[in-house]
Amino acid sequence: MRMPAETHSYREINREEVRSVLHEHAADIWGVSEAVLSDETPLKEDALGVMELVRRCEEDLAERALGFDIDDEMNEWETLGDVRAFVEECICLQSAIGTCDV
Repeated sequence: MRMPAETHSYREINREEVRSVLHEHAADIWGVSEAVLSDETPLKEDALGVMELVRRCEEDLAERALGFDIDDEMNEWETLGDVRAFVEECICLQSAIGTCDV
């Protein structure tokens, strides 16, 4: 049986969309209201929670981020803003259309 070729469709994403996805998942993971989250929100030294946050963001933003490479950089993250900057950087670096709107 012949299978169709895999295709991807890419679309621009903006900073507010990244922040919204990040805050939605952070609130769920840590059991807090999105209203209390900001770029300055500390990560509570919860490495598993942070990895889950990045995994969920990857799933939601998959059409622009083909995969995040979580490496030693994760140990340097102190705030939600650090995670947001990482997610935005991954999206920019892996953009299939060569532009970045974040």
